[in-house]
Amino acid sequence: MVDFIDAAAITYAAPGLLLALPKTQLWRRLAQEGRLHADSDIQLDKEPCNPFGAVWGLNFETKRPRRDVLVDYVTVLEQLYSQDKFFERLRREALSVARPRLAGWSLRNFRMREVSATLRILWQMTVARPELRRHFWKTVADCALHNPVALRVALVVAATYVDLGPFCAEVSRQVRRQIALIDLAERTKPRLRSEFKAASGA
Repeated sequence: MVDFIDAAAITYAAPGLLLALPKTQLWRRLAQEGRLHADSDIQLDKEPCNPFGAVWGLNFETKRPRRDVLVDYVTVLEQLYSQDKFFERLRREALSVARPRLAGWSLRNFRMREVSATLRILWQMTVARPELRRHFWKTVADCALHNPVALRVALVVAATYVDLGPFCAEVSRQVRRQIALIDLAERTKPRLRSEFKAASGA
């Protein structure tokens, strides 16, 4: 999955965990198999939205070990949204944008609000988030040199990482906590049962 998204230069991809939506064919089949979780009947109009599906996903017993699914998911997410991977894909996507003639295009076409928005992007990407500065300027320089028509869009997409990067990091932390809880249960349950048997003389 990571190789495909990188090869296709898809800057923004939203991998998610499978969710059995209520009253669908999948939901009914899993119910018949006894694999749905007790709280699987999610109210879509009341639950908070998570575009990566980490909160909603896997509301049923998986055939693969749940831990393996979560490890694969968080590995894909962290690889796709590392700073290096994200901005590298953005640079290649910007190069593939159609290049119309520049006739009639000039800085005069920028409206004042666009200038203001551009200044805010520059502030966020170079001052507020200095760790993104190198990636940002490399992307701007590459796009301005090879496909300046795409520069405006590249700036907007680059700015999304200000929120997207921390969001993905938080999703990753949530999933890794789920993995840790699975590991904890697997370590403790057999030991507790053994100790109980020994104490009771069984």
